[in-house]
Amino acid sequence: MAVKAIWILVWFLAVPFCTGLFVTGKMEEEKESFLLTMLCGYAGMFAVFEIMTVPMIFLRLSFSMLKYSYGAVILALAGISAVCERKRILPLIWGKIKKIREIPWTCLAAAVLIVLQIGVYAVGMSTDLDDSFYVGTATTAIETDTMYQYSAYTGNAVKSLPSSVNFYSVIIPTSMDITLQESYLIDNQVDSSDQRKAIDSYIYPSISAMAPSVKTVPTFNPLREHCNEYIYFNSDRT
Repeated sequence: MAVKAIWILVWFLAVPFCTGLFVTGKMEEEKESFLLTMLCGYAGMFAVFEIMTVPMIFLRLSFSMLKYSYGAVILALAGISAVCERKRILPLIWGKIKKIREIPWTCLAAAVLIVLQIGVYAVGMSTDLDDSFYVGTATTAIETDTMYQYSAYTGNAVKSLPSSVNFYSVIIPTSMDITLQESYLIDNQVDSSDQRKAIDSYIYPSISAMAPSVKTVPTFNPLREHCNEYIYFNSDRT
């Protein structure tokens, strides 16, 4: 239990902090922000994970290879970043400790209540089919040392499906690029990446190159043709 607690602190605090040091060190402003350093670290870790995971899934590499290679890459990046920005580590940590001491007791009480609420939710939460699917996917990956090669619902190997079965990849853009006109995004200088370019020029060609049998489905133009209809739920999941 103690070893697991230490690893949790390392991966959720130390590693993202050290990884984010290199990014914030290149900024002109707010380079001494502890919170921004952590956010940059987490963003970097997520980006590396996506870059490494997607090709490994299509290449049918083992889950353990992803686990150990990703861990090695992230630890290397965190170590290099910590060495390059070593003079900023103690000032950032000490500055954060000072700010914590200055936090009013009401904020600390609110934080304790939030933690308790999270605990109650974790213990008494209800699960549905979506949760079951992800639990099954995670369990299957660990037990079989594979990634998305077995059905989370049946446990059968995906490759055992008949040759007549077609595989499709459908990437759905978020509502911003569909419901808002390009002229609005440009005129109001909305800071948003070009999702059409990302999907059509990068994601779909990569899928086709790694898995020619998978058919990609264009979605941007068909959704744009119905942009005035209620095609998005307008919630935090779209």
